[in-house]
Order: sequence, then structure tokens, then C-alpha cells
Amino acid sequence: MSNYINAIKISNLFQGNQLEELKYWLDNETPHSSGWNESPDKTHMVKLCEELNTYHKVLTDKSRETFEIHNLLPTFATLSWYEAGVEKSPHIDTGPAQYTILYNYFSEFPLKLSYGDDEILLQNEEAVAYYGGDVKHSVESVDGISIRLHFNFATPDNYYFILGNSTKNGFEFPSGRLENEVEQNWL
Repeated sequence: MSNYINAIKISNLFQGNQLEELKYWLDNETPHSSGWNESPDKTHMVKLCEELNTYHKVLTDKSRETFEIHNLLPTFATLSWYEAGVEKSPHIDTGPAQYTILYNYFSEFPLKLSYGDDEILLQNEEAVAYYGGDVKHSVESVDGISIRLHFNFATPDNYYFILGNSTKNGFEFPSGRLENEVEQNWL
């Protein structure tokens, strides 16, 4: 069964004081400040932090409403800093990134998300919600700097919620077993 949904553009994801605080925080962030690491694929810089976790939790109800899934839960969120020339090939999401809200905080030029056969342009401070588990997607390389927030969500039956770790071989549990070796019966 496919969970295919159309990608949904979201304007005004953050508003009022929430947006003002986000701007104050992000306008003072660069990969030269503390807490940043190179992404696993070595294409950009990423940061995971409590400020981001707070915004992630706040989006739980918005994600449930947008994706029309009443029990979505936040998994992980990243603040990502891309520089010119980063090429990301189209991919399918796995593990705890079932449903994603991508927020384009700032890019020197609009971001173009390819999602299946669709292309969505994102201006600064616009977001798109999509299900990446069945649909190939990617963001086209941009000229200049791009600062994006990725908020990921999953249903309670996702392996993430039983202490598994996403690895290059798939989801691995503390026992060393991979996801294809474990029956999903923890609910």
C-alpha cells in the first residue's frame, strides 16, 4: 500500500512571536558557531539542538492536520546549511523520516523541490510538506547559501520508536538485528 500524497505548500508555517524568535535565533547561526557537524553524506552542514526541538514539537498538531494522520509523532529535526554546487540525487526517505515538513528559511534563489513528477518552488520563509517514503524527491542545487529546516514525523509503528538506529544497512536494533528480521508488533 502506498502512502502517496501530493506535496503541500505551506505559507506562514511560523507567525507572530514564533517567527520573530526564529529569525533572531537563525540570523545568529552559522556553521562557524558551535554545535554544527558535517552531514553523513558530506554535502552540507547540519545542526541538531534544543531550539530546533522546540519548534519541532510545536509543529506536531500542524503535521497531523496537514498529512491527515491523527497520530503522527516528531522524530528528529535538522537545521541544514547548504552552499553553492551541492548536488543531492533523487532519493526515497527511510527510517524516522516518513513525513517531512521542509522550511526554507533563507536561500539566495528560490528552492526547487522535485517530488515525483511535480516541481515546487519555495521562496524564503515558505514550507512544503511531503511523504518521502514512496516518492523520489530532491532539492535542486542552488547558487549561494541556503538555510533549511527539516522537521520529520512518523507513525507510532515506525522502528524509530523502539530504540532502533538508522544505518546504511537499514534500521538496526540494539540486539544487532535489522528491520527485515524483526516483526513489527510493539503496539
